[in-house]
Amino acid sequence: MSSNNIRPSKYPVGPDEQEALFDDAVAAGRAGKQDTLVSGTNIKTINGTSVLGSGDLTVSSSATWGSITGTLSSQTDLSTALSSKQATLVSGTDIKTINSASILSSGNINLPQILYANHQVSNWSGATTEYIKATVPIPTTIGNSMLRITFIADCIVLGTAGNPRTRIRIGTNANPSAAQLTASTVIATMAVGSTATVSLFRNLTVVGGSSGSILVPAPGSNLLSDQNFASTYTSQSVNWTTQQYLYFTVQNAATNAATRLASITVELL
Repeated sequence: MSSNNIRPSKYPVGPDEQEALFDDAVAAGRAGKQDTLVSGTNIKTINGTSVLGSGDLTVSSSATWGSITGTLSSQTDLSTALSSKQATLVSGTDIKTINSASILSSGNINLPQILYANHQVSNWSGATTEYIKATVPIPTTIGNSMLRITFIADCIVLGTAGNPRTRIRIGTNANPSAAQLTASTVIATMAVGSTATVSLFRNLTVVGGSSGSILVPAPGSNLLSDQNFASTYTSQSVNWTTQQYLYFTVQNAATNAATRLASITVELL
């Protein structure tokens, strides 16, 4: 044969070749073998238990209540997690109530929205023109709701030509002229008697939207409050999607009269 790699079996293998062949066989055998496993040395334990040997090892990801021992402070991860938690809230004890109502649980609490509040005292005198004390814009998004209004004034000098009048008006002008303060804009009026204080209260029902309205009791007559009002309401059409304003005014009957304006509040209920 021409190949030098093939030796006829009748020719014996030399000692050097035998050793080489033995080394190759051992190396080939070891290449596919794992070193002897020693628990905790070259193979991990699980929860301190060796995984070597026959049988099954049950591993649970959750602790059984009552099986955890030791002090909480020693369980640093658990202690840290619990420290960031809120204790159970008790209404009126560790969390306040609002108007005596609990704020715990789901839902919503509707609170009055104060649209305007001015309690700065000022006087109006020396003229008989109608004076606008305050102009209050009403939200164009107002829905079916109620406006609660308080207007407090008193006459400090009556003058010689009758009683002053306080009025609440409604209109679309941010700065209305005297000509724009027409009778149709009045939603409440009250004559201020001789050196008397007048507190003008109104709860005015609003129907929102572009074809809305406002219900007013006796807009052109002296009426301190709609409480115990015996007659029907007057409904005035209002497009609430257009900016509406409430005007709080006073008008003296004589130039020598003086009226003091004390407080105006508008709440949306």
